[in-house]
Amino acid sequence: MINCFNITLNNVGDFYSPPFRYFNLGNNFIDIKSSDLKKTNNELIIIGGGALTGIAKLLELNDVFKSNRVITWGIGGDARASEKKIFDFIEGEDHIGDTWNYCKLISTRIPYEKYFYVPCASCMHRSFDIFKKVIPKNKIGIYSHWKRPITIKGINNHMTNQGTNIDEKLNFISQCHTIITNAYHGLYWSTLLGKKVICIPNKSGLYSLKYKPYYINDETIINEELIDKIENYPYALDECRTLNGEFYRKVKKEFF
Repeated sequence: MINCFNITLNNVGDFYSPPFRYFNLGNNFIDIKSSDLKKTNNELIIIGGGALTGIAKLLELNDVFKSNRVITWGIGGDARASEKKIFDFIEGEDHIGDTWNYCKLISTRIPYEKYFYVPCASCMHRSFDIFKKVIPKNKIGIYSHWKRPITIKGINNHMTNQGTNIDEKLNFISQCHTIITNAYHGLYWSTLLGKKVICIPNKSGLYSLKYKPYYINDETIINEELIDKIENYPYALDECRTLNGEFYRKVKKEFF
């Protein structure tokens, strides 16, 4: 069995998305960008998590999918992305396409796609149980993608997704009542911790989560009145964990 994901030290969300970190799926892993992946044959390969659709399409991995038994676990994708532009919502936008069609079992973190819905496996990390209990001391914080830093006048409480220290990120989020973010896992993890979330959608995948944040544009004024209107989702963590557990049992039954 081979676990395949985007190996990077610059994105904590990608680092903690692979399901083998939380389930008994062995410790053998490979970077999805590695040329060795195309040399595999007749292997059980579990790909996930993260927004890997664009990478898989770029690397033309259909031969890998055909010659192995491939499972995708909570994969995502971005149909549109930009460092500065804020995108509008498109109903039912296809983030996946036919990229994974040759896989044996397909699951995606996008609830309205045609495949199994399985949220990112990072919800299984035990630190969520610790940081969900923290009483926030800050009204608002900014959690940016490190490539696309957010600057908002008057808000100096800031963290990026760079690095691999998940406890540092979850601790920052836990200390805030409301999070402003343009990072997928900033949005996802803040939701799992029960926060009110304001999202700056500069990639279309930020519209693809089941639990909707409050989306803003360049002209939005962030004030107490706006924050009062934002919904949070206190049961999201339990639901996401349940769905991952169910998918693990399905994989175990059908492939082990």
